[in-house]
Amino acid sequence: MPSKALTTTKKPRYPLAPWHVGMANYDANEFLPGHGKGPPKEAQCVAASLLANKGRDPALPKVVITYDQIRSLRRRDDYRALVDTIKQGGIEAARATLVNNMPAYMAAHFDALMWAREKKDINGIATLASPVLKAVLPQEIGPSKAVFNITFSDTRERLLTSERPIIEAEIVPPEEPENAL
Repeated sequence: MPSKALTTTKKPRYPLAPWHVGMANYDANEFLPGHGKGPPKEAQCVAASLLANKGRDPALPKVVITYDQIRSLRRRDDYRALVDTIKQGGIEAARATLVNNMPAYMAAHFDALMWAREKKDINGIATLASPVLKAVLPQEIGPSKAVFNITFSDTRERLLTSERPIIEAEIVPPEEPENAL
């Protein structure tokens, strides 16, 4: 039976916020078995604060997440269930199912569009055509404004920068057994 310090039995007052989901992804990837206790508390607070401020209006003051907030978040049952789902690959499985069924979804979408066209339902045509156009056509023309910041762990960085070993192999025919006919 889990101790009271690790779990909450009462229902949370509010649903998980977007930064909670990002923190669950952080916990699922940073606290791997066999890697000690994970990142230091300060690094966890910085990561949580960055996640909380992501997409926030720059005119508003920055949100600073304390380690106590992170600890109380980790005690929530719904949060721990989300971390377990991410660790087990549940999100990737759902995405794979969606991609696998995409042709059926597109066929149904096209059928609905043709039905709306036959009925001369202008609102239905607009409702069905607009998302497709947004998905297919580029949103902005010009150079991409995306910025990527990739960080590697020390071990992975050493593996990437170290010299690759040369592996030589020789094919040797199998020996025939002594009792061969």
